[in-house]
Amino acid sequence: MAHTNLHSLAWELAERQHGVVARRQLLALGFTTDAIFHRLRKGRLHPLYRGVYAVGRPELTQHGRWMAAILAKGPAAVLTHRSAASLYGIALQKGNAIHVAVPAHARRRSSRGITVHRRTDLSATTRQGIPVTTITDTLIDLATQTTGDALEQAINEADKRDLIDPEALGEAAEHTRRPGAAKVRRVTRRFSRTDSPLEREFLRIVRRAGLPHPRPKPTSTATASTSTGPSSISSSKPTASATTAPRRRRPPTASATRTTSSPA
Repeated sequence: MAHTNLHSLAWELAERQHGVVARRQLLALGFTTDAIFHRLRKGRLHPLYRGVYAVGRPELTQHGRWMAAILAKGPAAVLTHRSAASLYGIALQKGNAIHVAVPAHARRRSSRGITVHRRTDLSATTRQGIPVTTITDTLIDLATQTTGDALEQAINEADKRDLIDPEALGEAAEHTRRPGAAKVRRVTRRFSRTDSPLEREFLRIVRRAGLPHPRPKPTSTATASTSTGPSSISSSKPTASATTAPRRRRPPTASATRTTSSPA
Protein backbone atom coordinates (compact mmCIF):
# COMPACT_ATOMS: atom_id res chain seq x y z
CA MET A 1 0.00 0.00 0.00
CA ALA A 2 1.27 3.47 -0.87
CA HIS A 3 2.78 5.61 1.90
CA THR A 4 0.22 8.39 1.37
CA ASN A 5 -2.67 5.95 1.71
CA LEU A 6 -1.28 4.63 5.01
CA HIS A 7 -0.91 8.16 6.29
CA SER A 8 -4.50 9.03 5.32
CA LEU A 9 -5.89 5.88 6.90
CA ALA A 10 -4.04 6.60 10.15
CA TRP A 11 -5.40 10.15 10.28
CA GLU A 12 -8.95 8.99 9.57
CA LEU A 13 -8.70 6.43 12.35
CA ALA A 14 -7.32 9.01 14.77
CA GLU A 15 -10.14 11.43 13.94
CA ARG A 16 -12.76 8.76 14.66
CA GLN A 17 -11.03 7.96 17.97
CA HIS A 18 -10.67 11.52 19.24
CA GLY A 19 -6.99 11.88 18.29
CA VAL A 20 -5.56 8.55 19.53
CA VAL A 21 -4.56 5.21 18.03
CA ALA A 22 -3.20 1.90 19.30
CA ARG A 23 -0.05 0.21 18.06
CA ARG A 24 -2.03 -2.90 17.15
CA GLN A 25 -4.31 -0.76 14.96
CA LEU A 26 -1.40 0.79 13.09
CA LEU A 27 0.08 -2.66 12.46
CA ALA A 28 -3.30 -3.86 11.17
CA LEU A 29 -3.37 -0.92 8.73
CA GLY A 30 -0.01 -2.01 7.30
CA PHE A 31 2.53 0.07 9.24
CA THR A 32 5.76 -1.68 10.09
CA THR A 33 7.44 -1.53 13.48
CA ASP A 34 10.15 0.67 11.96
CA ALA A 35 7.55 3.04 10.52
CA ILE A 36 5.90 3.43 13.93
CA PHE A 37 9.27 4.02 15.61
CA HIS A 38 10.16 6.61 12.95
CA ARG A 39 6.96 8.56 13.69
CA LEU A 40 7.63 8.41 17.40
CA ARG A 41 11.13 9.79 16.88
CA LYS A 42 9.84 12.59 14.63
CA GLY A 43 7.14 13.61 17.10
CA ARG A 44 4.23 12.59 14.93
CA LEU A 45 3.13 10.04 17.52
CA HIS A 46 3.15 10.79 21.25
CA PRO A 47 3.14 7.91 23.77
CA LEU A 48 0.24 7.94 26.25
CA TYR A 49 0.14 4.38 27.55
CA ARG A 50 1.99 1.28 26.48
CA GLY A 51 1.07 0.81 22.81
CA VAL A 52 -1.26 3.85 22.70
CA TYR A 53 -0.37 7.14 21.02
CA ALA A 54 -1.74 10.61 20.47
CA VAL A 55 -1.52 11.56 16.81
CA GLY A 56 -0.05 14.89 15.73
CA ARG A 57 0.03 16.58 19.13
CA PRO A 58 0.05 15.35 22.75
CA GLU A 59 -2.86 17.51 23.97
CA LEU A 60 -6.18 15.64 24.16
CA THR A 61 -9.78 16.43 24.96
CA GLN A 62 -11.54 14.52 27.73
CA HIS A 63 -12.99 12.26 25.05
CA GLY A 64 -9.48 11.57 23.78
CA ARG A 65 -8.28 10.66 27.28
CA TRP A 66 -11.21 8.29 27.72
CA MET A 67 -10.53 6.64 24.37
CA ALA A 68 -6.82 6.26 25.11
CA ALA A 69 -7.58 4.50 28.40
CA ILE A 70 -9.96 2.12 26.61
CA LEU A 71 -7.38 1.31 23.92
CA ALA A 72 -4.79 0.68 26.63
CA LYS A 73 -6.89 -2.13 28.10
CA GLY A 74 -7.60 -4.10 24.97
CA PRO A 75 -10.18 -4.30 22.17
CA ALA A 76 -12.96 -5.51 24.51
CA ALA A 77 -12.60 -2.66 27.01
CA VAL A 78 -15.36 -0.07 27.50
CA LEU A 79 -15.87 3.03 29.61
CA THR A 80 -17.75 2.40 32.88
CA HIS A 81 -18.81 3.79 36.28
CA ARG A 82 -18.43 7.55 36.81
CA SER A 83 -16.43 7.98 33.60
CA ALA A 84 -19.31 6.47 31.62
CA ALA A 85 -21.82 8.64 33.49
CA SER A 86 -19.78 11.69 32.54
CA LEU A 87 -19.80 10.65 28.88
CA TYR A 88 -23.61 10.34 29.04
CA GLY A 89 -23.74 13.82 30.58
CA ILE A 90 -25.49 12.74 33.80
CA ALA A 91 -22.58 13.15 36.25
CA LEU A 92 -19.21 14.87 36.43
CA GLN A 93 -15.86 13.16 35.95
CA LYS A 94 -14.08 13.44 39.31
CA GLY A 95 -10.33 13.19 39.63
CA ASN A 96 -7.96 11.82 37.02
CA ALA A 97 -8.87 8.12 37.34
CA ILE A 98 -10.66 6.74 34.28
CA HIS A 99 -12.88 3.71 34.89
CA VAL A 100 -12.76 0.94 32.30
CA ALA A 101 -14.61 -2.39 32.26
CA VAL A 102 -13.20 -5.55 30.69
CA PRO A 103 -14.50 -9.14 30.40
CA ALA A 104 -13.68 -11.27 33.45
CA HIS A 105 -11.35 -13.52 31.43
CA ALA A 106 -9.24 -10.59 30.18
CA ARG A 107 -5.84 -10.33 31.84
CA ARG A 108 -5.95 -6.61 32.43
CA ARG A 109 -5.05 -4.81 35.61
CA SER A 110 -5.47 -1.29 36.89
CA SER A 111 -2.56 0.98 36.03
CA ARG A 112 -1.55 4.63 36.17
CA GLY A 113 -4.70 6.69 35.82
CA ILE A 114 -6.90 3.72 34.83
CA THR A 115 -9.13 1.69 37.18
CA VAL A 116 -10.12 -1.67 35.69
CA HIS A 117 -13.39 -3.45 36.59
CA ARG A 118 -13.80 -7.09 35.53
CA ARG A 119 -17.29 -8.15 34.51
CA THR A 120 -18.70 -11.59 33.78
CA ASP A 121 -21.61 -10.01 31.89
CA LEU A 122 -20.61 -6.88 29.98
CA SER A 123 -23.34 -5.00 28.09
CA ALA A 124 -21.94 -2.18 25.99
CA THR A 125 -22.88 0.35 23.35
CA THR A 126 -21.12 3.24 21.61
CA ARG A 127 -21.61 6.93 22.31
CA GLN A 128 -19.78 9.64 20.35
CA GLY A 129 -17.50 6.93 18.99
CA ILE A 130 -16.51 5.68 22.46
CA PRO A 131 -17.36 2.16 23.69
CA VAL A 132 -19.32 2.49 26.93
CA THR A 133 -21.54 0.44 29.22
CA THR A 134 -25.29 0.77 28.64
CA ILE A 135 -27.08 3.52 30.54
CA THR A 136 -28.70 0.93 32.84
CA ASP A 137 -25.38 -0.65 33.77
CA THR A 138 -23.77 2.78 34.06
CA LEU A 139 -26.31 3.93 36.66
CA ILE A 140 -26.03 0.70 38.64
CA ASP A 141 -22.24 1.02 38.63
CA LEU A 142 -22.46 4.71 39.53
CA ALA A 143 -24.52 3.77 42.59
CA THR A 144 -21.40 2.15 44.09
CA GLN A 145 -19.49 5.43 43.86
CA THR A 146 -21.99 8.03 44.99
CA THR A 147 -24.65 8.88 47.56
CA GLY A 148 -28.34 8.17 47.16
CA ASP A 149 -29.08 11.86 46.59
CA ALA A 150 -26.40 12.15 43.90
CA LEU A 151 -27.67 8.95 42.28
CA GLU A 152 -31.20 10.36 42.22
CA GLN A 153 -29.85 13.48 40.53
CA ALA A 154 -28.11 11.34 37.87
CA ILE A 155 -31.28 9.32 37.25
CA ASN A 156 -33.25 12.56 37.01
CA GLU A 157 -30.79 13.90 34.42
CA ALA A 158 -30.94 10.64 32.44
CA ASP A 159 -34.74 10.85 32.47
CA LYS A 160 -34.73 14.46 31.24
CA ARG A 161 -32.33 13.54 28.44
CA ASP A 162 -34.60 10.63 27.41
CA LEU A 163 -31.81 8.15 28.05
CA ILE A 164 -33.88 5.90 30.29
CA ASP A 165 -37.25 5.51 31.96
CA PRO A 166 -36.79 5.40 35.76
CA GLU A 167 -39.48 2.76 36.12
CA ALA A 168 -37.74 0.52 33.57
CA LEU A 169 -34.43 1.14 35.38
CA GLY A 170 -36.00 -0.01 38.66
CA GLU A 171 -37.34 -3.15 37.00
CA ALA A 172 -33.92 -3.93 35.53
CA ALA A 173 -32.32 -3.45 38.96
CA GLU A 174 -34.82 -5.90 40.45
CA HIS A 175 -33.32 -8.64 38.26
CA THR A 176 -29.70 -7.66 38.85
CA ARG A 177 -27.63 -9.04 41.69
CA ARG A 178 -24.51 -6.97 41.77
CA PRO A 179 -23.18 -4.02 43.78
CA GLY A 180 -25.26 -0.88 43.28
CA ALA A 181 -28.50 -2.59 42.23
CA ALA A 182 -30.10 -2.41 45.70
CA LYS A 183 -29.45 1.34 45.94
CA VAL A 184 -30.92 1.88 42.47
CA ARG A 185 -34.05 -0.04 43.53
CA ARG A 186 -34.47 2.14 46.62
CA VAL A 187 -34.02 5.38 44.70
CA THR A 188 -36.35 4.50 41.81
CA ARG A 189 -39.15 3.47 44.21
CA ARG A 190 -39.35 7.01 45.57
CA PHE A 191 -38.28 8.81 42.39
CA SER A 192 -40.01 12.00 41.25
CA ARG A 193 -38.77 13.99 38.29
CA THR A 194 -37.55 17.45 39.24
CA ASP A 195 -36.34 20.51 37.35
CA SER A 196 -33.85 22.01 39.79
CA PRO A 197 -31.58 21.16 42.76
CA LEU A 198 -33.83 23.29 44.98
CA GLU A 199 -36.85 21.20 44.06
CA ARG A 200 -34.94 17.97 44.79
CA GLU A 201 -33.87 19.34 48.18
CA PHE A 202 -37.48 20.22 48.98
CA LEU A 203 -38.58 16.65 48.24
CA ARG A 204 -35.81 15.30 50.48
CA ILE A 205 -37.04 17.48 53.35
CA VAL A 206 -40.59 16.22 52.78
CA ARG A 207 -39.42 12.59 52.89
CA ARG A 208 -37.34 13.08 56.04
CA ALA A 209 -40.27 14.75 57.79
CA GLY A 210 -42.59 11.90 56.81
CA LEU A 211 -44.96 14.29 55.06
CA PRO A 212 -47.21 13.23 52.16
CA HIS A 213 -45.73 13.69 48.73
CA PRO A 214 -46.81 17.07 47.28
CA ARG A 215 -49.15 16.96 44.31
CA PRO A 216 -47.99 18.52 41.04
CA LYS A 217 -49.26 22.02 40.36
CA PRO A 218 -52.23 22.21 37.93
CA THR A 219 -51.39 23.62 34.53
CA SER A 220 -52.82 26.92 33.37
CA THR A 221 -55.03 25.07 30.89
CA ALA A 222 -56.52 22.89 33.59
CA THR A 223 -57.10 25.93 35.81
CA ALA A 224 -58.87 27.76 33.01
CA SER A 225 -61.11 24.78 32.23
CA THR A 226 -62.20 24.30 35.83
CA SER A 227 -63.05 27.97 36.30
CA THR A 228 -65.60 27.91 33.48
CA GLY A 229 -68.83 26.28 34.67
CA PRO A 230 -71.60 24.81 32.53
CA SER A 231 -73.92 27.73 33.32
CA SER A 232 -71.59 30.19 31.62
CA ILE A 233 -71.80 28.17 28.42
CA SER A 234 -75.55 27.55 28.31
CA SER A 235 -76.67 31.00 29.49
CA SER A 236 -77.91 33.37 26.80
CA LYS A 237 -76.98 36.43 28.86
CA PRO A 238 -73.56 37.94 28.29
CA THR A 239 -71.13 37.40 31.17
CA ALA A 240 -69.25 40.18 32.90
CA SER A 241 -66.09 39.32 30.98
CA ALA A 242 -67.99 39.42 27.72
CA THR A 243 -69.43 42.85 28.38
CA THR A 244 -65.97 44.26 28.96
CA ALA A 245 -64.72 43.14 25.55
CA PRO A 246 -64.65 45.93 22.93
CA ARG A 247 -67.50 45.69 20.44
CA ARG A 248 -67.90 47.42 17.10
CA ARG A 249 -71.09 49.51 16.78
CA ARG A 250 -73.23 48.90 13.73
CA PRO A 251 -76.39 50.73 12.62
CA PRO A 252 -79.53 48.77 13.56
CA THR A 253 -80.95 46.75 10.70
CA ALA A 254 -83.62 44.11 10.41
CA SER A 255 -81.02 41.39 10.09
CA ALA A 256 -79.13 42.53 13.16
CA THR A 257 -81.69 41.30 15.67
CA ARG A 258 -80.59 38.59 18.13
CA THR A 259 -81.56 35.08 17.20
CA THR A 260 -80.95 33.48 20.59
CA SER A 261 -84.03 32.94 22.73
CA SER A 262 -84.43 35.16 25.76
CA PRO A 263 -85.01 33.61 29.15
CA ALA A 264 -88.62 33.23 30.19
